Amino acid sequence: HVSLQPLTQPETRTREAFAEAMAAFSLPEGARVAVAVSGGADSMALLRLLAVWAQDRKIAVCALTVDHGLRDAAAAEAEHVGAWAAAIGVPHTSLRWENGSALRGQTRSFQSAAREARYGLMTSWCAAHECTHLFVGHHADDQVETFFLRLTRGSGVDGLSAMAPAARRGSIVVARPLLAITKAQLLDFCRDIGQAWIEDPSNHSTASGRVRFRNARAMLAGEGLTHERLLATIAHLQRARAALDEGVAGLLASACVWDECGVATLDIPRLLS
Repeated sequence: HVSLQPLTQPETRTREAFAEAMAAFSLPEGARVAVAVSGGADSMALLRLLAVWAQDRKIAVCALTVDHGLRDAAAAEAEHVGAWAAAIGVPHTSLRWENGSALRGQTRSFQSAAREARYGLMTSWCAAHECTHLFVGHHADDQVETFFLRLTRGSGVDGLSAMAPAARRGSIVVARPLLAITKAQLLDFCRDIGQAWIEDPSNHSTASGRVRFRNARAMLAGEGLTHERLLATIAHLQRARAALDEGVAGLLASACVWDECGVATLDIPRLLS
């Protein structure tokens, strides 16, 4: 059971924004979901927000932490998360990435491999335990950083529309309900409810492009690229991507026929018309 304390005004706004985002996922009463919790402020805020929201709707929440083995403190951090989850009545499971320790000290970037391993471990756990959704703590600042990273790679509409609120990995929906909430709001939320968190030293390393863009935020805002304007641009691109996806889906529906064996036949003249 999650105990509720009197809400501060900023905390109320954060909970309201979270509830508004959660409405899009249409979770039925009695559903089972999981939440990825590294122990950072973002994921701890997500855990606390989701626990209260789910309790009111009789939805079961399980917390998952991946012990990546990339730092000596990883196992202890997973234990801390387990204790914090237990304190609010949320069951917790720690998943070990066995290959992580072997990558320590390598100069090449292994962030992509680590990310794929984390998602693989967590979505496999979800599938095995009948959890339909995996909630992750990507927030508005992450969305802006993703936009800049993809801009530097010359991405088109798909890439520049950044992260979608929901995406499928196999049978599991990866859900991002914090995309309209800033890092500062999440930090304030944790402080307001007295929730401690873990600082990952890699979040301050300028070897990461995300960190360099984060450090350049004040300069970019001075040139007119404010947080709000960038999020509005991303929203425009997401609408453009949705329109393109809808058009392609409609074209395929009219020009493509699937047989009982899963083989498609294309009407080429209609496809090119």
